[in-house]
Amino acid sequence: MLYWHFKAPQRQDDPSASGPTGEDGMRDPAIQLSGLTPLKAYHALRDRAEEAVARGDLATGRRLCERALDFARETGDADWCDRAYCNLAPLLVESGETAAVMPELRRILMRNGDEMSCYLAAYTLARAHDLGQEYKKAIFYARIGLDRVHRLDAPERTAACHNLMGNLLLAESRLDEACAEYEQALAATAELPPLRLALILDNIGYCRLLAGRRSDGFRLVFRSLRMLRRLGASSYQRYPHSALAFGYLEIGRCDRAARHGLTALRLAEEVGDDQSIKNALYLLGEAANLMGSPDDARRCFASLQRRFYPNHEHLTETLMAVGVRGLLNLRA
Repeated sequence: MLYWHFKAPQRQDDPSASGPTGEDGMRDPAIQLSGLTPLKAYHALRDRAEEAVARGDLATGRRLCERALDFARETGDADWCDRAYCNLAPLLVESGETAAVMPELRRILMRNGDEMSCYLAAYTLARAHDLGQEYKKAIFYARIGLDRVHRLDAPERTAACHNLMGNLLLAESRLDEACAEYEQALAATAELPPLRLALILDNIGYCRLLAGRRSDGFRLVFRSLRMLRRLGASSYQRYPHSALAFGYLEIGRCDRAARHGLTALRLAEEVGDDQSIKNALYLLGEAANLMGSPDDARRCFASLQRRFYPNHEHLTETLMAVGVRGLLNLRA
């Protein structure tokens, strides 16, 4: 669950920092950018990239950020170049290109220049290590990010960093500390954008379910799911559906767990989220096993083995014999 950061601080010597506005809406950047200064073009592309990412179109967001970086380089301003790179880097990381971006992000962080760029670099480095399941390194960079962002008047970004720290601590099975980070994310600002609020509520709800506070957990996760539905953010709904599948398994409602697990699997398949696919297959196999449907359970676990663990020949039978809920961490 990633937060995206694009907005650069406006400068007194940059009256065009908000980028051009108007009915054309930058539908064709190759045409609409003609005649703009490099800095104006950078801002226009950055804003369009933010819009693309917000609607889940990461490929378009990446292309726009790459062009924005080209224009930032034309300005010859090192700070704008760093900021433009920090806008692009999360999209590269989510595409699996972590090795290519990490040296440059470390360089930006070590330059100790613009506070916001340093925060963004630290945040993205934490996310890169998170995806590589190097949680101790990820926590190290997330702490740097928190230190940086606390120096800024940026409550939304503060919430984002606390949320990431919560994910990392939860992956390390440090439940109480993770819950505290999620609560700080929620308290960081009273005006979180609805999508971000929904994702934080899902995280807190899942923590409540893990801690045995089931009434609170279900309430928060269902609230998150309702918000995501109202927003039309279908791809993000895989997270609360997975949490609900887990929660219903915990209280023995395997039929409901299976329904939510199937929905989570379908949504995860649509966006190619391997981690969520694995979680859903674990949950569906466990639900089928507990409902007395061993053939369905074996099919789920066999699919899991075939797709993700091809060298573990006996995984299916092992999972049939043990309860997987104690082994499963939906945020790892």
